[in-house]
Amino acid sequence: MARKRKRLSLTTIILLIVVLLIIRFVEDIDKDVPVRDRFRISKVVDGDTVELQGGDKVRLLSIDTPEKGEPYYKEATDLVKQYTLGKLVELQYAEKRRDKYGRLLAYVYVDSIFINKLILGNGLGYLYLFRDTESKMERTKELLEAQQKAIKAEIGIWSI
Repeated sequence: MARKRKRLSLTTIILLIVVLLIIRFVEDIDKDVPVRDRFRISKVVDGDTVELQGGDKVRLLSIDTPEKGEPYYKEATDLVKQYTLGKLVELQYAEKRRDKYGRLLAYVYVDSIFINKLILGNGLGYLYLFRDTESKMERTKELLEAQQKAIKAEIGIWSI
């Protein structure tokens, strides 16, 4: 009987320690982790759509890139793969967070690289505003300038 109580007490103490450790670990999860570290690109669908680990799709905001079978489709898709695939990204959402297809609408950043702007600056897409109100958005001017430089340089789709 004494042995059984001793074993029960020891089991209770071990369980208590395990529970305390689990609680401590759970409290530490996501502390001091920047938002951008919570999203990893698992797949590049095309030049303006990526998939996050977990399955959510992200439509890059304010740009459009060539569709499959069109000139520069592969180049746009490859550029996005090169800079985002498997990497941690920061998303800055639009006023309307999702489109009619359920995709998140966002500007995408890898470290300090603004991916939406990178695509336009390389002539692999063009500025595409979903609503007139987006012309007043902070990043629209920056994207337009990148597109204008690509047009002047006649690179990518602007070379056709």
